[in-house]
Amino acid sequence: MAYMKQGGWLSDGDAEGLVYIDTFGEFGEVEAGRYHLYVSYACPFAHRPLLTMQLMGLQNKIGFSSVSPFTYEGSWKFDKDYPDHNLGERCLLDVYKRAKADYSGKITVPVLWDNASNTISSNDSLGISIWLAEAWDSVKESDVDLLPSDQREAILSRCEWINDNINVAVYRAGFSRQQDEYEKSALEVFDTLAALDAELSTKRFIMGNRLTLADVCLFPSLIRFDSVYYIHYKLNKQLLSQFPNLWGYVLDMMQLSACRDTSPQDYFKQHYFSAQTDINPNKIIPIGPTIDWDSEQSAALVAQRQSM
Repeated sequence: MAYMKQGGWLSDGDAEGLVYIDTFGEFGEVEAGRYHLYVSYACPFAHRPLLTMQLMGLQNKIGFSSVSPFTYEGSWKFDKDYPDHNLGERCLLDVYKRAKADYSGKITVPVLWDNASNTISSNDSLGISIWLAEAWDSVKESDVDLLPSDQREAILSRCEWINDNINVAVYRAGFSRQQDEYEKSALEVFDTLAALDAELSTKRFIMGNRLTLADVCLFPSLIRFDSVYYIHYKLNKQLLSQFPNLWGYVLDMMQLSACRDTSPQDYFKQHYFSAQTDINPNKIIPIGPTIDWDSEQSAALVAQRQSM
C-alpha cells in the first residue's frame, strides 16, 4: 500500500505502522464555488459524496475532478483525459502536499478541497456526504431529501450497517489470503445480499418509499458487483442480477441521471483489473459483461419497483 510519511512518498509499505496519521475534518461555510471534490469513479466510497452532490443538484456550486482509472506508482494520478480541474496538479498526492507539506497517511479519495482556506476540508466519504446532505439542503436544486430529520438516526444506522456488511465486506473477501478466510467472508457477503433482496421485496428503497443516504451508501457497491466483484474478488456464488429485487433496485436507481452519469462500467474495470496487481498480476481486463440498462426486461422490473 502506497502512502506518505512526513511528506515523503513511499510507493510500497505498511501505512498501518505509521505512528501518526494526519486527519482533516474542518468544513467551512456553504458558498458556491468554494469547494472542489476529488474522486475516482472506481472507488465506491468516493462515489457516495459525488452521488450526493449530483442527486441534490449541486453541480453548479461544487466542482469535481476524477483521477485517471490507471494509477502511477501506486497512487492516483491525473492525465489528459482526467485532469485536475481545480489546482492543475499531476497526482492526488500533490493535493495532499498542498494541504500539508509533511503529511503522513494514505492518499485516498474522496478529497473535499476548500479553495478559500487552501486546504483539505475532509477526506471522509460518509462525513462529506452527511455535510452535503445537511449543510447544503437550503441551496440544493432538486427536491430530494437524503437525510430527513425524522429518520436521521435510523438512516445513519443503516449506513453503518451497509458499510460493514457490504461496502467493506466485499474487500475482505477479495483480499483474503487463505481459503477458509475467503470462504467465510464471501458467504457473509451473499448472506447479506440475500437478506437485502428479501427486504427490498416489499419496499422501493432501503428506508421505504423515499430515496435517502442509505441508498447512496448501498448503490455504489451493487453497481460494481457483476462487472468487477463477481470476477475480480471471486464473489461468483451468484450474480447480482440473479437476485430479482436487488437487481430491480439497481435498475430503478440507474434511471436517475445522477446514478448513471457516475457509474462508468469500463472505468470500473480498467481501474480494478489494472491497479490491483496482487490479485490480477497480468492486468488482464475482461471484455464483459455488457449490461443493457434499458432492455424490455429491465423496463418491466423498473416499472414493478416504481409501482411499490
